[in-house]
Amino acid sequence: MPFISWQTEIKKRLESGSIKNIVIFGDIRDIPAPPYVVIKFARSEMEGISLVQCFIHAVIGMKDMVEGYALRELPKLFSYPLKNEYACILLRDARVYIPDLAISDDGTISAERDFYLPYVM
Repeated sequence: MPFISWQTEIKKRLESGSIKNIVIFGDIRDIPAPPYVVIKFARSEMEGISLVQCFIHAVIGMKDMVEGYALRELPKLFSYPLKNEYACILLRDARVYIPDLAISDDGTISAERDFYLPYVM
């Protein structure tokens, strides 16, 4: 089963939320206008599980929107299964929230929220 299809399904799910600019890490050269979310896929420390890292970016002064999206909206968006032509999976909340809110290179503030993606064979 191609892993790329889960990236596509996760991106589609996030696009159904309040932030419409969703980017998969490494896929584009130009950064979209804020607010936007960058999705990065990484290996987790647990065998058989990938990590889906969601980096939320917004203009300075939108701290409440970033926190609300990370803490309330993202868990709701992933609270029901993702489906593709091969399988159905449910992302699990990793309960990792990093409210960095430092100024990024593009002048936005950002925060990180992580979820677990099980490997499907």
